[in-house]
Amino acid sequence: MAALNMSRETRFCLAAFAMLSTAVIFNLVFFQGRRVPGGFETAALGPSDAPGNGMGAPYGADARNSTESRNTSQGAMASPKPAAMPQSGSFAAPERPLPVATAPPAATISRIDLVRSIQRALAARGFEPGEPDGLMGLMTRAAIMAYESDSGLALTGAPSEDLLRRLQGVTPSPVPARRGPPAVKTLEAATLVRDVSQWLGVLGYPVAKNETSMSVALVRAIRDYEASQKMPETGRISAPLVARLSRAAQGRLSQTSR
Repeated sequence: MAALNMSRETRFCLAAFAMLSTAVIFNLVFFQGRRVPGGFETAALGPSDAPGNGMGAPYGADARNSTESRNTSQGAMASPKPAAMPQSGSFAAPERPLPVATAPPAATISRIDLVRSIQRALAARGFEPGEPDGLMGLMTRAAIMAYESDSGLALTGAPSEDLLRRLQGVTPSPVPARRGPPAVKTLEAATLVRDVSQWLGVLGYPVAKNETSMSVALVRAIRDYEASQKMPETGRISAPLVARLSRAAQGRLSQTSR
């Protein structure tokens, strides 16, 4: 009768309490005996104390391995792969081309220094070119032509590095083997030949006017004039010949003009 006299709310609370007690007892009996410890609980256990995962590794180690593998894969994605080093037998091309080794430029000599050196070399050989002033006057041109005539060369009367090397003995001069007067090769040499022929004509020697080649008549006239001046008879144009012949011809012309 007491149970019948209880209110509806009281009966509901007693039923809920009875169900909750039944659930707690059921949990303690059936689930607590088979519960597997979590990662935080197994972290304090040693390798031999931690429960296995069925593959010979503890659950804690399994969790750590999975974490490390994720970190490794993320690090591999974040950091670029280092460039492969060339093998010992391979050749890596340089970033910039190597400079090509070039020979230094050859030293050049100025014309004044060249002429001065030729004048000194001619004077050392007895061709009397005058003062070594580096200027190409009649005396220097005549001295060059005298050397060329004695060396069996064509007459140029022009300075050159080849001539300087021959005078210095660096390049040997050919042995004179020609027969007859030397050939006139340049305009400068032909101009001096013409002047000599005109001077000889003024002095009365039988030569053609405006002669520009070393003809037989011109060679003979030169020899005759050298003999009259008690000079060595060479039959060639030289600096001493030009110096005397030009003064004599100018003196004759000045006497004629009076």
